[in-house]
Amino acid sequence: MRVIAGSAKGRKLIPPEGDLTRPTTDRMKEALFSVLGDEVVQSVFLDLFSGTGAIGVEALSRGAAEACFVDARTAPLIAKNLALTRFQARSSVLPLDYAEALHRLRCQGTRFDIVFMDPPYCQNLITRAMDLILSYKLLKPGGLLAAEHSADEEPPQSQDDALTLLKIKKYGLTVFQFYRL
Repeated sequence: MRVIAGSAKGRKLIPPEGDLTRPTTDRMKEALFSVLGDEVVQSVFLDLFSGTGAIGVEALSRGAAEACFVDARTAPLIAKNLALTRFQARSSVLPLDYAEALHRLRCQGTRFDIVFMDPPYCQNLITRAMDLILSYKLLKPGGLLAAEHSADEEPPQSQDDALTLLKIKKYGLTVFQFYRL
């Protein structure tokens, strides 16, 4: 695992132990960031269900102004990867369940330009998280939401018509869906 572009390009990240975390491959990161493009620059980025933090670290490396990482199980690993890449000053890590973290972010008045989520597959967490993000108004107007899920899962369907589906990209057993508020 490594950062593939930007100021920390080539920096190796600490991989997770065991098989509870499914890191996004370099190929998948490249595909994701090719769609996000220049919108990452100076953005406020949320990496929800962060795992190793590799996606948020990649966003910071590519010029995001700040990033928030949410993962109850892997917060210490994320902190180590932020230290390796020297992005601690532009980051926050919430070692909380996604729903609790989103509630806290709402109470803090935090809003994001880009939200990326890659929850455990086949648990319908994307739709639940998406609905909380919309009801808490955590995504700025015109903001992007990107969701990664298994090709075996039903596509996430928000109960709110505020999101417009922009693109669906399928790569083998993985699917990215991109929405704009």
